[in-house]
Amino acid sequence: MNSETKLMLWHLAALICCMSFVTSANAADFGDFPAEAYRGDVVEQIDLDSHPDAKTFRTRLQAALYGEERFGGHFAITYWGCGSSCQVLAIVDLRNGAVHFGPTASLGYDYRDDSDLLVVNPLENIGELNPDAPFCVDGGSPWATTSHYYVWNGNDFLLHQELNYCQN
Repeated sequence: MNSETKLMLWHLAALICCMSFVTSANAADFGDFPAEAYRGDVVEQIDLDSHPDAKTFRTRLQAALYGEERFGGHFAITYWGCGSSCQVLAIVDLRNGAVHFGPTASLGYDYRDDSDLLVVNPLENIGELNPDAPFCVDGGSPWATTSHYYVWNGNDFLLHQELNYCQN
């Protein structure tokens, strides 16, 4: 085995070790931000006046009401691509049709129906980007190695935590 191969294997091992440490030891947990599930009637139409971009994406938002993806107890959630390494997220209140847009992502989202926590660029997706690349050289690229943890406060997504697995 040549020295370049050994170095690449060492970087890969460090990445896996570091990613496991951050995931288990430091990351916010969905259970720490519980949301009560809504069991009432679902509104039939989105409120197009609730957000300036709602009319632009009305077909996607309306389809979310009838989909199965849920967030924060009483929201339909949807996201779509907005270019290379870009996703836009929106939630629709099942009770009144109000639309809220969330933070953009490069590597997807993680969320639960029973939690107000939204993870942007989840750690497990970062490793899938290119598992053979030595991401953590020189601290890594923030867009490729940082997960952002947001909490829904009833009106907006507030940044709770950022974890760059190369720097922890």
